[in-house]
Amino acid sequence: MEISFVALTLSGPMLTLGGLWGTPYLIAAYDLARPHAAFLMSLLLFGWAVGAPAAGWLSDKLGRRKPILIVGSLIICLMLFLLIFIPYLPLPAAVTIVIIIGFSGGSMATCFALVCDVLPKRIVGAATGIVNALTVASGAVLQPVVGLLLDVQAAGNTAPYTDAAFRLAFCAILITSFAGLLVAFRLREK
Repeated sequence: MEISFVALTLSGPMLTLGGLWGTPYLIAAYDLARPHAAFLMSLLLFGWAVGAPAAGWLSDKLGRRKPILIVGSLIICLMLFLLIFIPYLPLPAAVTIVIIIGFSGGSMATCFALVCDVLPKRIVGAATGIVNALTVASGAVLQPVVGLLLDVQAAGNTAPYTDAAFRLAFCAILITSFAGLLVAFRLREK
């Protein structure tokens, strides 16, 4: 189901960066202490917490879901592009990007409303369950993919991963997010 895939790609960056790889990336890229890096990465979750109800409110106000999902996906792609391809970003810029990724990822909540809008009532419960399952699965899939890409680059070294290695591994998140953007354009509304 296309809606589920879009939900997966909107939640994937949050679960992969905020849930596992963002803190070690900040440590490697900015030589931060672990508690400081973890606090800064937790701001992604703050962005998500604000972005989800904001996206829901805006989609209700517009009476449309698809534009919210497209814009959320597009912004995540742009922010990931900046994070990956502009090395040595100032720390405040990187933290701002992380917050924007979280805020934009919050648009994933609109997928649940879209399911209710376009599917017959008799299958809405099962369909929202599938959307929810794939949302959580995004972390279960993308976290090990990023880890595998980091390990391949480390070539057996036990030293911590480098900033460049993280940025290259994060391309998997960007590619997934871009695929979600393309699918978001194909979504149908009521």
